[in-house]
Amino acid sequence: MGMLNALLAAFSLLSAGVGVECGLPGAADGSGAARIVTASRRNVEIVAAAEGAATGFRTGETVDLRQADGGTFVAKVLDVTATSQGAILFFDRDLPPLKIGSTPVCRDPASVRCVGPWRIAVAFGGREAEFDVEPAEVVAVTDEPASPFVPAPDADPFARPILPKGYVADNLTAPDAYVPGSMRVKSRNGEEYRPSADFLVSERWGSVAATTNRVYGKDVLISYRYARARIDSVTVDGAGRLAYVKGTGDPVMPRPPAIADGVRRLANVIVRGRTVALSDENLFPVRPKAGRAAASAAEPVARRLLPKTWRKLSEGGTLRLMAWGDSVTAGSFVPEASRLHRLYERELKRRFPQAKVEAASNGWGGHRTDHFLNAPKGHCFNFAESVIGRKPDLVCMEFVNDAELSEEAAYGHYRQVAEAFRAAGIEWVATTPHYTIPGWFMGEAKSVKGLQDDPRACVRALRRVTSEYGVPLMETSRRWGELEYEGIPYDTLYVNAINHPCAEAMALYAEEFGKLFDKGL
Repeated sequence: MGMLNALLAAFSLLSAGVGVECGLPGAADGSGAARIVTASRRNVEIVAAAEGAATGFRTGETVDLRQADGGTFVAKVLDVTATSQGAILFFDRDLPPLKIGSTPVCRDPASVRCVGPWRIAVAFGGREAEFDVEPAEVVAVTDEPASPFVPAPDADPFARPILPKGYVADNLTAPDAYVPGSMRVKSRNGEEYRPSADFLVSERWGSVAATTNRVYGKDVLISYRYARARIDSVTVDGAGRLAYVKGTGDPVMPRPPAIADGVRRLANVIVRGRTVALSDENLFPVRPKAGRAAASAAEPVARRLLPKTWRKLSEGGTLRLMAWGDSVTAGSFVPEASRLHRLYERELKRRFPQAKVEAASNGWGGHRTDHFLNAPKGHCFNFAESVIGRKPDLVCMEFVNDAELSEEAAYGHYRQVAEAFRAAGIEWVATTPHYTIPGWFMGEAKSVKGLQDDPRACVRALRRVTSEYGVPLMETSRRWGELEYEGIPYDTLYVNAINHPCAEAMALYAEEFGKLFDKGL
């Protein structure tokens, strides 16, 4: 199931398994879509969803057809002949046995563009439409009780700020949700405090900090305005009708709206809190993914590069697995079942039910690879003691915080890790870490779009070392970049609005891990 499906299903927005929602082959059958009634060598007869309704297919379109064995066959439409109940599609190649009653799906993406500050034009399947888009809803909060201001331990007044509840994100705040200039602070007895003189507000983050002893230790009331970001969807039904479906606002993790069975999601439009006019940055058309280079299908990567791990799993032995990394590995922000060591454990048990997997987590929040390497003897996160000394069979390494490092610094640390594992006879898997919001150790990236190739220096170093040492590499960051093809703005997937993935996004690590144990990678 694609990422968008997982998110929607998790939030009770859509039934699982509707592959077309992600631009993936194989749409779910639905009452609103045309269905195959007969199929021959190159012809398919389809019946429209309702009498007199159009089937929506055009000459030149590329179509996904459901095979009788459950697979997907891709062919191009050379001709469309209308019938009293639907149409006959003539394709460019011989067809395999098809599933009668299934729904052909056009995989060509819709054209979506801005034609005004708050208006978009959509073209798909020979039809065109324009839609007005509403700005993000602005919410006013009055006299919200807040904890007393606490003196900061150092010169940074924002070291211990007040986090307004309207846009709080875990232990942080959502960026760009706060409406600049709207914050008012007063004491419980009505005394107004002065902006700049008594308190400061982070314009981007909307957190509030005291600047004078006058306000320390006092219970306060805060009033402010904030915007709820929103994801809307452009859809098409089985009759080819285009529609615009408005989503529900949320300042931290907005979700696409629910759509009916038999309706296809063509694009998502994200309306951010401070959007003043739509641009291409707001448009996320669903389209086929760019394929990755495929390795040999003869055997799984793990069988070739993790021979001891493969042997233990295949023979029903006990495998000691350790997830090693930073706060993402620790995973305190998601349920236990969605933490990396549990996700990896689940992937192995699915493939090797006869084996016993003992999974452990070793995550040090806010730290990097070199912090483990340099931690003194006796420290709970000393690398030699907390990783090597626990004698795992397989270590799965993740360090999103290594994005702070230069390529050469990261390369040196990773080589040190590789040599230590080799000397100890421990097999390991590295992963390119997920993306964080632009501006938060994301290299030169200024946008959440166009990131199919990771711009971070630490990732270049990781690819060098894993190639040199023959270590399996999970390309999680590339999977993150592929979310754009599924219509998902990846920066809406963080519980803290910065870098901690929600449970459904954490599953992308498991998806990439599982591929190491499958053929055809």
